[in-house]
Amino acid sequence: MKYPMSKSQQEIYDYIVEFYKEYPDRRPTLRDMGSGLVGDRRICKERANPETCRRLCNFLHEKGYLERKFYRNVAYWVPVVKQSTHEPANVPFQDWHPS
Repeated sequence: MKYPMSKSQQEIYDYIVEFYKEYPDRRPTLRDMGSGLVGDRRICKERANPETCRRLCNFLHEKGYLERKFYRNVAYWVPVVKQSTHEPANVPFQDWHPS
């Protein structure tokens, strides 16, 4: 079970998800997160200090919502994708008769 997110953490998480939807081949920088803008849309409030964004991302990583990766010793964060093995496949049932 994951711990719940605070309001600020939810804003940063939503920002990262929206950023990857808009720019799938780019990674959001801390300055991008601090601006709160994806394209021309405001996703979260503006933050003056990039360290605040880093701290929020680290909290989300510790809680299991983000995965931390590195490129040339620079960290970036990727949302964790749920992989449930307990869900049945969404395949329509077909008549099956034993031979």
